[in-house]
Amino acid sequence: EGLIRRDEHNPALSELLVQLRADSLLALAHVLREFPTLATDRVLGRLLDGTTSPDARVREHAARALGAAQRWTPAVWEALLIRLADIADAVRASAREAIAMLGIPDEKLVSALASWLDNGDAGVRCRAARALAVVRSPSRVAVQLLARHAQATVDGDASVRYECARALRLVAPALSGQEAETVRSILAAAMSEMDATIRSEAAQGLVALGAASEKSVEVLLSVASGPSTPPRLRSRAVRALGRLRPMPASAFRALSALLDDERVGDEVEDVLLGTEISTDDDFAAFVELLADPKCGDIVFDPLDRFLCNRFDRDPEYTVPLETVKRIHAIAT
Repeated sequence: EGLIRRDEHNPALSELLVQLRADSLLALAHVLREFPTLATDRVLGRLLDGTTSPDARVREHAARALGAAQRWTPAVWEALLIRLADIADAVRASAREAIAMLGIPDEKLVSALASWLDNGDAGVRCRAARALAVVRSPSRVAVQLLARHAQATVDGDASVRYECARALRLVAPALSGQEAETVRSILAAAMSEMDATIRSEAAQGLVALGAASEKSVEVLLSVASGPSTPPRLRSRAVRALGRLRPMPASAFRALSALLDDERVGDEVEDVLLGTEISTDDDFAAFVELLADPKCGDIVFDPLDRFLCNRFDRDPEYTVPLETVKRIHAIAT
């Protein structure tokens, strides 16, 4: 970079950049961000090669550098579209960043990916769904495409329906109005899928929409407690349960059984300690947990926080007599 600052227009510098090792592409991305004029055809070719590397870090930095190069070509566009569907989160994020740096509007991006979802190859449709999940502002068209292919009556491939359910789960927090209602309906239907991973994504999406049902809570608890379920999926289910407002006392009790689980126990504890109780009825339901040896200690924090908040808002507040009697009975 020091050499470049002294002699930015020296053609030998571009040749030097071409010779960089694959693990130096991060440095190349940094250089091109500040000196895009160095992005010759050969440098661009070097970056395009990097996007197909088996090393995710190389793909990530190559994609970012393509954006920094500020040169749109059909080959660059195709490479970034493919990286949008990469299996690695960091690579997808870099590709999205690169597309934004190139000034390509979301409408053009969604239009390109829409044709992928109509492809006869299920692998291509899966990549399209993964890519649509990282569009910055999910358009109505993108949501409609994902919702359509999340249905078994439309797409017979379970892997495609999984990717669509996952994408809908990711975009759900940004949805409102009719779009949110449409996605809620699609995800509720997906709760009947045979594939447990699809049901899990659908359940998490319903939580994100604030539309969790008793069935979706059951699915998430099943995933969170499944000893054969990959730890990453178990953790995601635990975090989704932590976003329930309100969390049912029954779910709190079920999660408490996982406190000693070496894989998710710490996350479960964080979720349970952060549980919010908002009504007198919920408070009474959680009081019953004081008698449970598994969750008696940890439920005290949410109960105490509820009372503190209520007394702060209303100094004249009184706990219902029946609840007081129950607390006394448990204590004695």
